[in-house]
Amino acid sequence: MRGSYHLTRAGQALGAVVKSIACWGQEWIDVEPSVQKIDARFLMWDMRRNVVPLPDMPVPFTVRFFFPDAEEALQLHWLVFENGAVDLCYFDPGHPVDVEIEAELRTMTMVWMGWEDFAAARRSDRLRIAGDGRFVRCAKECLGLSKLAAIPKQPASLRVFRRPQASLAG
Repeated sequence: MRGSYHLTRAGQALGAVVKSIACWGQEWIDVEPSVQKIDARFLMWDMRRNVVPLPDMPVPFTVRFFFPDAEEALQLHWLVFENGAVDLCYFDPGHPVDVEIEAELRTMTMVWMGWEDFAAARRSDRLRIAGDGRFVRCAKECLGLSKLAAIPKQPASLRVFRRPQASLAG
């Protein structure tokens, strides 16, 4: 039996507050503190909530993620697209893998949040995608970006929680 999670009415009422804080953070907090300690599970859960199934995907369609820099128990994750739903698996679901994605957590987070260009990460070989060519070619469309990625950052000099600039004195 599969479990499901649903917000209570009180949790739903906090939705606008949480979204406002997330939008503020995307705009005003420097990138560096956000990529210091990345939670692989949170990243994958956010991706799972926002991926876009493509109409010609086989059923099931399985994407395996490998994060070589994550602690061993969190290096592998699978997204399984089936019957209009997307499941996130922390253990191999046993389906053939259609697409494999490999990147360091920092790179995947930077791309996901819109702080780094998807194509540039692929060109530099920091984001590797392998599998059926038709699905590899549309990986960006299917993965999409975080809902916050469209919010531009404020100029670095105005951001909070930024890296201190080196002093010219002394």
